[in-house]
Amino acid sequence: MKKLAKLPLEKIKLPEWDVRAFRDPDHKEALKKDMEKGGQLEPIHVLKQGEEYLLLEGRTRYEVAKELGMTEIDAYVVEDQVEDPYEYAFKVNAFKKQLGPVSVALYFQHLLITRQWSWGNLMQYFGISHRTVARYMKLLKLPAEEQREYEFGLKPLRNIDLSDNNSATRGTNEKRHGGSEVRCPICGAFPKKGEGGWIWFCKDHLDERSKFLEWIYSGEWKKQR
Repeated sequence: MKKLAKLPLEKIKLPEWDVRAFRDPDHKEALKKDMEKGGQLEPIHVLKQGEEYLLLEGRTRYEVAKELGMTEIDAYVVEDQVEDPYEYAFKVNAFKKQLGPVSVALYFQHLLITRQWSWGNLMQYFGISHRTVARYMKLLKLPAEEQREYEFGLKPLRNIDLSDNNSATRGTNEKRHGGSEVRCPICGAFPKKGEGGWIWFCKDHLDERSKFLEWIYSGEWKKQR
């Protein structure tokens, strides 16, 4: 449930994450011209947190409003409990079909880490194949410039080459020779023994492993049950 309100911009804070992998400067410039002429047409979405509001959706509208010198902005204030603001933002943008494949891949990674999902969970929840998951996850290994091309539709997702992707070409229960029996939850490959530690993450994803362990030890997972 949400209600429409006019809020002071100074009371709205940006989240540490951005549901979009890349922002289009041309879109922002076009939106700025529209808002200069006709004002704000679509409210942003925020979550009330004490005396402030966390921005859930509408980052570009928020930024343009500040650049235009506006002091207030129309917003939908979400009154229901939101356990995962990132998920809320993703679903609103996905419903409007405004997210590219790299943004989707980052959301998949979010679910793999915070919910301890497997690739099988992604396949079942989103109704996609193992190879499709592999293509999305491989996007996150590409250089930023190449990621932008996929995000903005200059290259189709089917162009992702999986010929060297061990996670996509092997069966879900088959382990790599000399590796562990558990796939890395980020890329789906089998880490070599001794490289993953207690939780089997590839050596390329040790940063994510550290963040995951911090999340476990902090007890934040209890709030999302």
